[in-house]
Amino acid sequence: MLVIDTARVIAAGFLATMLGTSVLKTESLDIRGILATIVALVLRTDRPTTLLVGTVWHCLNGIAFAAIYAKVLLTFRKDSSIGKGFLLGFAL
Repeated sequence: MLVIDTARVIAAGFLATMLGTSVLKTESLDIRGILATIVALVLRTDRPTTLLVGTVWHCLNGIAFAAIYAKVLLTFRKDSSIGKGFLLGFAL
């Protein structure tokens, strides 16, 4: 029986999210800033706090996508590779 290694999925999701964010971050496309703005509208807190919450939210989204990716691969009994993961991350 195949099982998901939760620690590896979390680590892969976190690392891929941070790498993708740092490579693709531009002033016009800053997902952390967008999420921070949403948080600011809801919580009415200062900018550093909202940016931190937006960053954590972004990381949790990346981990969730990694978990979904792992579950899909497991369901179809497919192997993962860096290339497949990169293509999915690029598509996201």
